Amino acid sequence: MTNRKNIRLCGGTFFTLLLEDRKPRAGVREHYAGEKDGLSEPEVLIGLSKVLVPDFQEPLESMMTTIKGNTSEYKSCKNKGGTYFPFGNSH
Repeated sequence: MTNRKNIRLCGGTFFTLLLEDRKPRAGVREHYAGEKDGLSEPEVLIGLSKVLVPDFQEPLESMMTTIKGNTSEYKSCKNKGGTYFPFGNSH
């Protein structure tokens, strides 16, 4: 008798694997000079959201503090992306 288990990859684990595979980030000097590489964890999660839901509305700059917290919790599999990200079962 085969023992079958439903094995699922947590979205946060998948997200962590994506982060590990991103190209090298810009250096301190570039960040200090105001250059952005678009590869911060919240920016990558926003990009992933746009892939999954093409009409995903990018959060406003004023929401970024909350977005950073949601990103951290999503990465550690503590939530489904909060209210800003479309990763819950209802979408």
